[in-house]
Amino acid sequence: YIELASQIRAVGRALHGLGIGRNDTVVIGLPHGPEIVTACLGVAAYVTAVPLDPSSTIQFFEHAFASIDPKAVLVARSSSSTMRDMAYALGTAVIEVDSDPTVAGRLYAATATTDVGAVPMPAQTGDGAFMLPTCGAEEHFAVVALTHHELCASARDVVNERELIDRDRCLNLTPLWKLHG
Repeated sequence: YIELASQIRAVGRALHGLGIGRNDTVVIGLPHGPEIVTACLGVAAYVTAVPLDPSSTIQFFEHAFASIDPKAVLVARSSSSTMRDMAYALGTAVIEVDSDPTVAGRLYAATATTDVGAVPMPAQTGDGAFMLPTCGAEEHFAVVALTHHELCASARDVVNERELIDRDRCLNLTPLWKLHG
């Protein structure tokens, strides 16, 4: 978990270097894999994360961006992306990341950021953690917003319901851009 914590802090510093901080919203458009987990944890630790399926249509992204007004979009540098194109067209910052093929989940910011020298302020319990899209039609884009407090309460409910203990490990196969991912 030391490496994961380091990655989370690196994401926070990259966001901070772009002037993105608490109460801002960042869309994450990465494909399935460990990198989206790292990105979601890193982004949500500092700002509100909105994981969206990068293979969605232009109409979906138009409705999504109009609804959430993201400050930035995080995408894989190696991918061609409708989401990236939409962000550029709207003047939204694009953060491109590369992954390390030798270490699962490790991300590197390919987008230049400014080292502002200050440690970013992490999100607080009442701040937004995630905005997750509902399963409605594209023209009726809607999200469920979760604060850090609500996210932790939900996790505690799962622990209690499943009677989990410290040595238990869980595997979730739901895509991270779905409500219970």
